[in-house]
Amino acid sequence: MERATIDAPAARTACEVCGGDLLPAQMVNGYRYGSCAQCRCMQLRDGASETEVFGLYSDSYFHGNSAGGYNDYLAEGTLLRAAGRRYGKLLKRFISVGDLLDVGSAAGFMVAGLQDTGWRARGLELNASMAEWGRQTMRVSIDTESLERFQSTQQFDAITMVQVVAHFYDLASALANAAKLTKTGGLWLVETWNARSLTARLFGTQWHELNPPSVRRIFTPKSLAIAASRLGMEQIAFGRPAKRILSAHAKSLVAQKAQTGRLAQALSRAAALLPGNLVLPYPAEDLFWALYRKTA
Repeated sequence: MERATIDAPAARTACEVCGGDLLPAQMVNGYRYGSCAQCRCMQLRDGASETEVFGLYSDSYFHGNSAGGYNDYLAEGTLLRAAGRRYGKLLKRFISVGDLLDVGSAAGFMVAGLQDTGWRARGLELNASMAEWGRQTMRVSIDTESLERFQSTQQFDAITMVQVVAHFYDLASALANAAKLTKTGGLWLVETWNARSLTARLFGTQWHELNPPSVRRIFTPKSLAIAASRLGMEQIAFGRPAKRILSAHAKSLVAQKAQTGRLAQALSRAAALLPGNLVLPYPAEDLFWALYRKTA
């Protein structure tokens, strides 16, 4: 039986990206994902209220390893700032440095890394504690709001959405607002998970990214390009991120799935042998980044 809240909408049967038929796919922790027959985007068929989704990103998401979150988000600050610098340099290959909005900025590490490369960057974050920590400790500007509700008279030369598009509670509103906030000729840089990756297909329901209700959808490169193109955003570049991860985070990811199958159990046992403070290259190929330019 599909899970719902009292104020949740009915179960979705049409793809939120392209309108195609949403066919039942994976059942995970009592929630059912669907897979679009046309663009192959995976998304929760279950409805959820805005209040429910916002509640997922409490402090425990960043410190208590809940709902696919982090064991200790702040411990990854150095790695996240370095990722911000990498993406800042990547953006500069396609557009002159200017104003930038980082969506889902948490404690502001990515914002700081983008600033290191010359961008006039500010952040947008749902969790008030994380945003305040970033303002006080990282000395960066962070607004506490969702992209769906964020209002500004400012337009941006670039918007970065790193591992956040999977979590928007209202995809259409979030991306439409992002388009409104982007200058003509401006860029979106999106990093997200690939529902059609070899890792995703190999692990099935044991794939660590399947963490409902936090993870509301998982794009394919094709479906993300469709979602962007409908808002006048043309894809201009594509690649895989040079991601680094702490071994403690890797251990927590596989431990979350250790009860769901033998493959996850084997990985969890192997990961348990690692010390918690190692910096590791992310081992899978289930992540991608894509760059889009606003043409209209």
